[in-house]
Amino acid sequence: MSIVNIFAFPDFQIRRYLYNDVVRLEDMRNLVDCSHIQRYIVNGYQAVFLNRQARTGQLKDMDNCCRTCKKMLQHSYHYCSIACKVELSEIIL
Repeated sequence: MSIVNIFAFPDFQIRRYLYNDVVRLEDMRNLVDCSHIQRYIVNGYQAVFLNRQARTGQLKDMDNCCRTCKKMLQHSYHYCSIACKVELSEIIL
């Protein structure tokens, strides 16, 4: 088990958006690969959800849904949140 120096990471702030925890994309770029995670505009900044999102409605197109939790997404994205991407990565490893 390795020890992580928390002071080596840049500061980032967890924000609230639509009753969910989000982080600015620019704050996370050096910490987590956020590619293929659906993005939102929050106060003029691109943001991503930290946690899995509640699935709403019926799935009409299985190609446009989160690969982990099956939540509907905009085209070209594969995950609804950082948690879903990390969870799928751990399953594959």
